[in-house]
Amino acid sequence: MTGLRTCGPIRKNRSIIPMMSYAGRMPMDAQHALLTELDRLIARGPPSRVVFALPGGRPPLGAAMVPGARLSYVTAGCKHIQAWDGQRAIDHQLAAGEAMVMPPYGWTLPCYDTTRDFLGIVRHRDFTRFLYSQYHVGSRTRSPQTWFHTARPMRPGATQALGALAALALGGPPIAAQQLWIFLHFAREELSAPPRDRTDRARQTWNALCEHVQEHLAEDLGRDQLARRFRLHPSYVSLLFSRIGGETFGSYVTRLRLERAQRLLGGELTITDIAQRCGFHDPSHFIKVFRRALGCTPGRWSGRRSDGEVQAQRAGTAPHPFDHGS
Repeated sequence: MTGLRTCGPIRKNRSIIPMMSYAGRMPMDAQHALLTELDRLIARGPPSRVVFALPGGRPPLGAAMVPGARLSYVTAGCKHIQAWDGQRAIDHQLAAGEAMVMPPYGWTLPCYDTTRDFLGIVRHRDFTRFLYSQYHVGSRTRSPQTWFHTARPMRPGATQALGALAALALGGPPIAAQQLWIFLHFAREELSAPPRDRTDRARQTWNALCEHVQEHLAEDLGRDQLARRFRLHPSYVSLLFSRIGGETFGSYVTRLRLERAQRLLGGELTITDIAQRCGFHDPSHFIKVFRRALGCTPGRWSGRRSDGEVQAQRAGTAPHPFDHGS
């Protein structure tokens, strides 16, 4: 891995965002605090540098990899993070005022050897997640202290702005920085819309559950475990997934794991590696579940996908890596 730069010490007058419970019981000022931070970033102008984390390569165990596009904007200190740039894995040292953009399934591996604050935005199919994280070296807490989920999907204007930003992966940093700044204006509109009723609040709880599942997809996940994590009754967790998501909790987890597996097949990872990164600790069980759901083995599916991509490239219809929705 290649180190790009060394960051300076964290500034003392960094912004402070109020603490938030990870159990989904959010204080009333969380949304306001995140809006204040967004306003501050918008007022300072475009970021000084933008880098991209792409899909591909050999994502290490523990790497963050979700279906939705996301970005991380460092506001204080230095964020040490590993990512794939399309050709090799790189150690990025992001200083305050710099940002990273990740398309769907673009993987990153955070390193916890530097003190940093950052604002994150993650687009999902049904909602947008805003978060603020403050980490000090040696701290046991690595989850974001402040987060908020919108009660509706990202609107067309913000979606198009984020898509335009992601499409600049091969463009110059000044262009990407300006586009990211434009996207922050749209993101603020998404964040400023408050929950309208009790149904919206239930959907926000469901959004938080879905986000947790996606962030920990390679780990053991159970309904009761998730309920304890969020201080909810297990039956209520099942109710949220069936009424809002239209599928059982178990079906949701299996679907996400298979979707991730399909993205990883055909790359540099072995079947065993892919099974581990998708939460299947037994490769034979992974193959069995994959065949039952998709009608063929992972190896055969990978061959079909590779043949289809070659034909698409020859016909000039191969999809852009940022075209996949969440």
